[in-house]
Amino acid sequence: MRRITIEPAFLLLVFLGVLCLFKHDARAQELKKSGRYYIATMTKNFTVQPGGTLSIRDIRGDVFVSAWNKNAVVIDERMKMDVY
Repeated sequence: MRRITIEPAFLLLVFLGVLCLFKHDARAQELKKSGRYYIATMTKNFTVQPGGTLSIRDIRGDVFVSAWNKNAVVIDERMKMDVY
């Protein structure tokens, strides 16, 4: 039986794609004020299978990815909005 491993680059692509799909959810979250910024956070969990595809668009900020031995992707998004 062939063992399939998930590469960290693939996990990054899955993470970013799902993040783009659910970006609107973070805007609906309660905002917390921190200085001149408003901070919105959201967490989403998804079950995934090896061999999936991911498309990333409109990323504005840093993305951090950690790999693990589960068939799941956890997305923690933090949006920081400047108040003029």
